[in-house]
Amino acid sequence: MKKFAGKFYQSCGTSQQKQENFGSNHDECRNEEYCCYCFKDGTYMMDLIMDQMIEHDVQLVDVFNMKFAYTKKKLLRI
Repeated sequence: MKKFAGKFYQSCGTSQQKQENFGSNHDECRNEEYCCYCFKDGTYMMDLIMDQMIEHDVQLVDVFNMKFAYTKKKLLRI
């Protein structure tokens, strides 16, 4: 399994970890700019402007941290 260290998806900003998480274009080829949850078959999965997308993602931070318990030190690998 190839890891994509240091690369992030354009829309949601999550880290690219697995190829199967990439979005797809209309022609079903892989789209490396967006994840499969944000962009599928050449279409955005949510009809949001940037500010709305940021608000949506911010709400998921607490859920993410409950599962992974990341600290700033862990994220920055200090």
